Amino acid sequence: MTNLQELVDLLQDDDEDVRRKALDALIATGSETPIPHILAALADPGRWVRMAAIGGVSKLKVREAIPTLVGLLKDPNRWGRGMAAEALADLGETSAVPAIVEAYRAEGDEGCRGYFKRALTELADSQATEVYLELLHSSDRWDQEQAIRALEKVPDRRAIPRLLELLRSPGDLHRYDIIDLLVVLGAKEKEAVAEIEKATRDRHPLVRQGAVQALGVLGRERSKRALRRALRDRDLDIKMQAARSLAALGEPGQALKSLDRLCRPYEKRLARHEELALADISAVVRIAAALAELGDPERAVELLQDLDRRPEQRNWPLLRRSAWQFLSGLGITIPPEVFERPPAEDS
Repeated sequence: MTNLQELVDLLQDDDEDVRRKALDALIATGSETPIPHILAALADPGRWVRMAAIGGVSKLKVREAIPTLVGLLKDPNRWGRGMAAEALADLGETSAVPAIVEAYRAEGDEGCRGYFKRALTELADSQATEVYLELLHSSDRWDQEQAIRALEKVPDRRAIPRLLELLRSPGDLHRYDIIDLLVVLGAKEKEAVAEIEKATRDRHPLVRQGAVQALGVLGRERSKRALRRALRDRDLDIKMQAARSLAALGEPGQALKSLDRLCRPYEKRLARHEELALADISAVVRIAAALAELGDPERAVELLQDLDRRPEQRNWPLLRRSAWQFLSGLGITIPPEVFERPPAEDS
């Protein structure tokens, strides 16, 4: 096996490929031994050695390399420039954002610009807000998604008109993320709320659920109509989220009535001692959690106790425990025997 000193000696070899392989082997040790050699290799005349060194900086988190990495944003090799930006992002170095923005603006190679865009959106810093807004206006879906993720961390309300434009685009699942960002931006404008209300009828369940949830935060009086309609959605989670959002808009009574309707079929099945599939058990647990959250803890406790008496509960110990712990976390008094009683046995 080649020892460390032999690898260090090979870093002086005239052959670039030999130097690169020696550096890769040193980096693979995972120790601090190669750090001085990584720093020196960042100035190597061979592009492949420089790129290997940049990879080592990312892997070993060599913060001493930050000033050199900023300089490498102007490396003669396009991949070297891109990897330098990526390494700065890996190190979380937001002080380098202005330099990356400058390099991005000056870069003519589209592949390298992709590295710069990824670095800037990963760093998500307000110094790059203009870039994020530009990416949001791009026709490229990937650019849009990167911009949305960055703007969730550094919100800018100038994004709202473009977000509404994208929200109107049919068949695009990332509208779920758009709705989330509109909530972050506090988009309570009439036009924004109207578009979110329309999204409660979207063909994608995730988009519908996101819209229903958003209306609980941003909704107006007229939004209640969309939420009442969502109570009839075929998806259980959307129905429950609609109930939560109605409660948030001042209609807790309507919310509890809707949960009552959801609850009854399961209560009847429990009363008849019907065997419940795991999906049914999960539904009962989620309904109980919603009941407790919206102001009917007694009903929630009764529902879970009914479920506890079923033999099937031995198949869901983690689900059962998490349900009771959720109620406990809401300050609800839990019967002491809940965490003492072993799972029910078949009678």
